[in-house]
Amino acid sequence: MFSVIIPTWNNLDFLKLCVDSIRRHSQSDHEIIIHINDGSDGTLEWVKAQGIKYSHTAKNIGICLAVNHLVAQVSHDWVLYMNDDMVACPGWDTAFAKAIESSDTDLALFFSTMIQAENGRNPNIIKNDFGSTPQNFDQSRLLQEYLSEPRSDVEGGEAQPTLFHRKWWTMVGGYSLEFSPGMSSDDDLLMKFWVVGCRHFRIVGASRFYHFSCKSTGRIRRNRGGRIFVMKWGITQREFKQHYLGSLRSGDPSKFAARHHKMFPRTTLSGRVRRTVYGLLGEHPLRDIELWDAEPGQEPGHSDNTGAILKPPNRILVVVTLRIGDVLLSTPVIRSLRLAWPLAKIDVLVFEGTEGVLLRNPDIDRVITVPARPRFLQHLRLMLSLFRRYDLALTTLLGDRPTLYTWIAGKTRIGMQDGSKKEHWKQYLLSRWANFQHVDNHTVLTNLGLVDLLGIKRNHEVVIAWNQSDEISVAAALPFDIRAETFAVLHMSPKFTYKMWQRDGWIELANWLAGNGIRSVLTGSNDPAELTYVDQIFRSMPSSTVNMAGKLSLSESAFLISRAKYYVGPDTALTHMAAALGTPTIALFGPSNPVKWGPWPKGYEEFRNPYGMKGTQRVNNVVLVQGAGNCVPCMEEGCDRHNASLSDCLQNLPAAKVIKAIQDLSVETESLKVAISA
Repeated sequence: MFSVIIPTWNNLDFLKLCVDSIRRHSQSDHEIIIHINDGSDGTLEWVKAQGIKYSHTAKNIGICLAVNHLVAQVSHDWVLYMNDDMVACPGWDTAFAKAIESSDTDLALFFSTMIQAENGRNPNIIKNDFGSTPQNFDQSRLLQEYLSEPRSDVEGGEAQPTLFHRKWWTMVGGYSLEFSPGMSSDDDLLMKFWVVGCRHFRIVGASRFYHFSCKSTGRIRRNRGGRIFVMKWGITQREFKQHYLGSLRSGDPSKFAARHHKMFPRTTLSGRVRRTVYGLLGEHPLRDIELWDAEPGQEPGHSDNTGAILKPPNRILVVVTLRIGDVLLSTPVIRSLRLAWPLAKIDVLVFEGTEGVLLRNPDIDRVITVPARPRFLQHLRLMLSLFRRYDLALTTLLGDRPTLYTWIAGKTRIGMQDGSKKEHWKQYLLSRWANFQHVDNHTVLTNLGLVDLLGIKRNHEVVIAWNQSDEISVAAALPFDIRAETFAVLHMSPKFTYKMWQRDGWIELANWLAGNGIRSVLTGSNDPAELTYVDQIFRSMPSSTVNMAGKLSLSESAFLISRAKYYVGPDTALTHMAAALGTPTIALFGPSNPVKWGPWPKGYEEFRNPYGMKGTQRVNNVVLVQGAGNCVPCMEEGCDRHNASLSDCLQNLPAAKVIKAIQDLSVETESLKVAISA
């Protein structure tokens, strides 16, 4: 039997799949030990309820410390280390047992053959997509196809999960602290095993695991592991794998390795040059460890948190130069900053035309606007006015331009990285960065990764505000008493055509509402094409319908929506506003990704995504109604792949499905409605 060790960090849904696969797909009753980093997402309670042996720290201590701690607790000689985003396939353990039997020594490292949606051109990884999240994971197909591509054992490989003998793990010292929180710690371990004489690095072809790919490492501040490896060993990771591990695959040592007795590693010219340069450029590895966590062994509250700024900032700039929806979903970050530093001056830089959603926000001192395509002198004046004016500047966006604004403005600069080589250069402009997730994380949660870096408390509220003058203007513009009459807000026209619902559906919905004593109020921007579109549909609606398209500001629209019995709209900024206000909201989704862009419900404060990728879903005051189709959500711009094209999934969405969603919304959502006046 093996001891299976799993470090985890707030990945409960993935962890459940991982543990279940070990239990169901193992021939023996293996010992499972889990180290829980934080665990505030319910992981700690779930592991306790399962009766699994565990250790726990109140914050993320990183892979190196967590795995070393787990190995110290194991009961068996052979230990399997795996990540929490891996799923074991049947026969994984019997294949490992046979590999151990066929080896003449316990000084060996064995690895599983991984299956991933993308293999990064690594021939040792089988490319096959069985899902990217627990919600869309196709387990039945995995169990049918996991052995469909034959693989023999390969020497000289390296992968995960990793099986090792605890005697040798202890003798080489396990994972080295200087690689905390974990980048390149695997390669360092391989080198240490090589130095003590290990020449068995075998990928076992019949031991298969599906890997969802870096669901934890993508959320941390990455150390410069490649630099630390060169500083420590005087040889690059690539050279070590090519000249030494590669020689095991080919059966013949490379010319470089053959020059040395028993292929004992030697420094290379490239390694020595890099070692010198890196030694002059920075304090490696101490600086990386400090930026990740100056005291990883201390409990939160003992001292400043992992990324905490040394002193409270007096001036803060938040850069969100994109669309209105992006600006709106940055407000939880702004609210978190305001609650942490109530005396700080907080400015926000946005594109012209998107500032309306922030103008009444009580957390903001000043909104700065810049054209999407500014003239040269205009742009230069802006950048000169921003230069090092702020103690802290941060951006919720990955783009080049917001990152440059952040670099120009801030003495301390926090931004986004997605781990790609294309974006790597921005690390040199930023003091720290959070992980930007393109698909599998809600925008609010991705943005709040910036808050975690600052060591302050998260606030999940999407902030919508208006003042008394907005209330007076709306009341005067409506032909009925907003406080006395029951009405629903219908927002028919999103910015892009591919997000539009069918015309006849709106008419049928308005007729149904009128038949139930609910007046329809139409909203929209003052764009001429949008006004024409709304007016054409308005003419076919019941006489009680009121067309307010183009007549209200965003803050006035917020007040109107706050008084509505229902709101119905597509994937657009007003739908996010309705959800945040607590108004019972029907969000119509087709090609858009609901995991990333679903409207954030009022009162939702969990650390996991509110919505899955597929299906109609209810969360608090929001029902997300998704159009049908195997391709949904395609995450493309309509069926013709441009933003002026229509989407069949929304054009074929029946009004009856939307009406049923309204009927299913319970009265309890009314208690969530809170009007925020500024």
